[in-house]
Amino acid sequence: FSSIQELMNSRKSDLEGIKDIGPIVSENIFNFFHNKDNIKIINKFIKFNLDILYEKKTYKEKSLNGSFVITGVFENFTREELKEILSEKGASITNTVSKNTTALIVGKNPGSKYQKALDLNIEIININKLVKLLSKSR
Repeated sequence: FSSIQELMNSRKSDLEGIKDIGPIVSENIFNFFHNKDNIKIINKFIKFNLDILYEKKTYKEKSLNGSFVITGVFENFTREELKEILSEKGASITNTVSKNTTALIVGKNPGSKYQKALDLNIEIININKLVKLLSKSR
C-alpha cells in the first residue's frame, strides 16, 4: 500500500493477496483499522502532518512472460488493477484472444473471449489461481 489511508481502506481480500497473510491475519489487520479508537489515533497523526508513505515495490525480476487477456468481472480487483499487477511482473496485456495468447484471466460472467480461448485451447486462469501464481512469482 502506498499510504496509511490506502491500508486503512483495504478489504480483507486485498490483505490476503499479500504473501504470507492468511485469513486470520487479514481479519486482525482489518479489525485494527476499523476500530474507532485506532482510527481516532491515526487521524490525529494525519492531522498533525505525520505522513506515513510507503514506497511502491517494484519487481526487478520479470516473472511472467507472454500475452494475457482479461475478461469478466472481478470482486476484489478492477481490470486496470489486474493489468498493472500483471504488467509489473512482465506480462503483456492484450484485448483479443488469439493463437498467440498465453492465458485468459477469467472473472465472473466472461464473454465470448472465454469460448474463443476454449476453442483455441488457451490456458484459463481464474482469480484464485492467478493470486497463487503471482504470490509464487515474488
